[in-house]
Amino acid sequence: MSDLEDLPDTFDVIVLGTGLTESIVASACAVSGLKVLHLDHNGHYGGNSATFTFQEMRSWITEQQSLSTESSIFTNIDEIPTTSEDLAKISRSFALDLNPRFMYCRTGFLQTLIRSGIHKYLEFQCPEGLFLYQRENEGCFVRAPSSRADIFNSTDFSLKEKRYLGRFLRHFMGLDALPDCAGQTLPEYLGQHQLSDRLQDFIIHALALAPRRDIPAADGIRALQRYVASYGCYRESAFLLPMYGTAEIVQGFCRSCAVWGGTYILRAAFHSLRPCTAPSPSNPDSAASAPATESALEESGSPTLLDNHWALELGACPDSASGGETCQHTKTLRANHVVATRGAVPWAASAPALHTAHVHRFIGITSAPLVPGCDTLIAAIPPEDRTGPATFVSQAGASVSFAPRGYFVVQMRQLASDPACTARSALEPVVGMLFRAGAQPEAGASSPSVPSPSVPSVQNEPGESSEPNESNEPSAESGPVLLWGVYLTQAVRGDEAAPEGLHWVPDPDGAWDLDACHADAMRLFRSVAPEGAEFLPQPPAPDDGEPAGEPEPTPAGGEPGTPTPTDDGEPAGEPGTPRPTPTPTP
Repeated sequence: MSDLEDLPDTFDVIVLGTGLTESIVASACAVSGLKVLHLDHNGHYGGNSATFTFQEMRSWITEQQSLSTESSIFTNIDEIPTTSEDLAKISRSFALDLNPRFMYCRTGFLQTLIRSGIHKYLEFQCPEGLFLYQRENEGCFVRAPSSRADIFNSTDFSLKEKRYLGRFLRHFMGLDALPDCAGQTLPEYLGQHQLSDRLQDFIIHALALAPRRDIPAADGIRALQRYVASYGCYRESAFLLPMYGTAEIVQGFCRSCAVWGGTYILRAAFHSLRPCTAPSPSNPDSAASAPATESALEESGSPTLLDNHWALELGACPDSASGGETCQHTKTLRANHVVATRGAVPWAASAPALHTAHVHRFIGITSAPLVPGCDTLIAAIPPEDRTGPATFVSQAGASVSFAPRGYFVVQMRQLASDPACTARSALEPVVGMLFRAGAQPEAGASSPSVPSPSVPSVQNEPGESSEPNESNEPSAESGPVLLWGVYLTQAVRGDEAAPEGLHWVPDPDGAWDLDACHADAMRLFRSVAPEGAEFLPQPPAPDDGEPAGEPEPTPAGGEPGTPTPTDDGEPAGEPGTPRPTPTPTP
């Protein structure tokens, strides 16, 4: 109880949820001098972008299956259980992302990380290959050509295909502006350059990462330009994968927010969020500070509000002494702005969204890599009839600390074309095509060992195995063994208008990259920050002064889930995955 009594009554911004976009906004607001309170009802950082150990993921699955569809963006969760005892024993060596992400090597988000200094908390590596799955000849992954040298050194293309593809790349690299392709789809534009359907698959799904072939030509060309601009910045790749999982990026921004005075509380029991209305013009003597009810808010839309016009009722965090139940003591906090996802606000979570898309997902653990010798990769699997959505696959192993040596984490995603279709029915044919069912590694395989706490951030050259393990290499007849997996469908709710001072954070979209999160964070920051405030500027040098004030202390007392910023700016609390001391990115 004393913890809540010590908490200030007012804040400039209250952020509900520690997802990726919310954490970027909280950090930017704190750096700009705003008084920030960052809350999460979970006991971990990341929200819908969290990274879990194997056992934490299984606990999360059990919890999600008990929730209503309004309370979570994840539905149709269907777990493939494992009988392997080894996975539970080395649970903490896995990093399982709820929303796996990567960055293009030349993008605004990377520049923000470097400019703000947050990159010092993080490590990245380039994936070892970008592949397209070819169903011909019993199916195989073919490396996508990214340069003229790749084209002519490849043994997967005929001389005619090499000539046409090389000619297109020369033409594309010479473009100074977007070509006139209004009303065209990307396949129509590529067809003008005499590219076959097979070559179009490489360009559309592998290089542009387009989920469907009917993508507008202008959008597809922009995606290709982004890939071409990023390729070669850091070795022979256009992408950067975060080591230890996407939640490491979240915690990097949370550390920054704490250093600049942000207050953090995990397992926060916020009971209600309501506006404080101004006096009625017809009755000037009415109470100005009385919070409106949530039902009145839904009926009135956008009432006339006061300064510090949002009231959040915060309860004490559950603890073992109370039997896990929320204590009766509560405190009402006020803020000018509240940044939240729809799912964090009960009366908004139950309201129908303007538009909802769905993404089918699969998360699995395998005994061997999809491509022999590749520890990390990104791959696209075109639809068999070239009319439906493509399936995108990522694989990460020990070199990026996603799994122990000898194990690999595989992620799949596919845009849902039929709302009535479940993730299992959509992705099970792909899973069955790539993996063998089973719970134990192959007989005679050496027992995989847990990786050392520090993994060098040196990217292997293409074709060089990070940890050779011949006994776990897939054979042509068998393929990798699937040791565990889970299917799930992820909703992407559309934007809608919010009352003044309340700012909705969009749900994670179906894209692999971080560009949309970065753009959403900048938009939300500009809507809450003072006019002219810079978005995550370069911090002052030590000689030029320290951040304004000491980090704002959170309630003391050691209440579980109430972390206090440490001396190095890292919010205390149980992280989603074990992590060595961060080192600067090379």
